[in-house]
Amino acid sequence: LLWCYPLSGMAEAGTPQYLKPITTACKTTEIKDVEIYLKGLRASDLEGFDPLQATDFDVEITSKENEKQIARSFRIQPLELRRLTDENAESDYCMRYRLIFEPLRTFSSQIELVIECKNRGRWRAQLQLDASDPEPDDIITLIAPVGGKDKVKFSLSNRFLGYSNFAAYFEPKSSPHFSVSPGQGVLAPFGSEGSEFCITYHPVTYGIKEVAYLTIATDDAQWSYEVHGEYPDVTIDQTMVQAKTNSRR
Repeated sequence: LLWCYPLSGMAEAGTPQYLKPITTACKTTEIKDVEIYLKGLRASDLEGFDPLQATDFDVEITSKENEKQIARSFRIQPLELRRLTDENAESDYCMRYRLIFEPLRTFSSQIELVIECKNRGRWRAQLQLDASDPEPDDIITLIAPVGGKDKVKFSLSNRFLGYSNFAAYFEPKSSPHFSVSPGQGVLAPFGSEGSEFCITYHPVTYGIKEVAYLTIATDDAQWSYEVHGEYPDVTIDQTMVQAKTNSRR
């Protein structure tokens, strides 16, 4: 009897390269060009072989969390394989990449870029991605007297084809005199009439600046609204005002 087990080996740089974090607000685009040094790859080792090109290197993006958001928001484009001239460098080559980060909702994750060249080696680089709160999609103003109510309705559809579960809520720093319904449900797909939301303002006292911050979030995207509560203008009829004291001398 004979059992055969084919084996393949790949040389890998031991220490990953740490890239500077990329931070941007949701619904914006951050573009950054980086160089990843191919440690241990020497020009002398390539003598007698075809010249290396940028297309000889493959890139894989790995992460332990937020994989779906990263797949939708992060891209990497190879630019060029560059020969280094510094004799003290640990490598004779580096790969230049363009990183494109376009998040649609807030999240924070660390990713790893795995660069591999067949029969040459594997290199790793770690990168922190941070998507911060976006600017409001709209500013909504509601007007109601103390004890009264005002409400506004609007429709919202998904950014992608297909339905998505959503949660609608006010941020903790919001005034408690606002409410939104529904608080959760299924968001209608892109291109449809959308799902209807209703914001209600119900003040209970005068003299307080009423502001709330509404977030509607799915697994892939989020929408933000700044909601202001105001009181109706009151016009006083001066003829109906009577003095309580006599100012005559």
